[in-house]
Amino acid sequence: MNASERIHAMMRLGPLYEAVADTARAIGAYQRMADQWADGDERGLVVVRQSQARIAALGG
Repeated sequence: MNASERIHAMMRLGPLYEAVADTARAIGAYQRMADQWADGDERGLVVVRQSQARIAALGG
């Protein structure tokens, strides 16, 4: 799996876990995304904010 595919997969995991009501794994997936992009450019920071918003909405 190349880097682009890995990033795409990471971005999909949170919503997929939410869809099957696995809140703990969804929060974990969103946290990994936030951690991955924490030092990123403006687009990365948007991903961080979105991930943090989902974590908060899920009670994490």
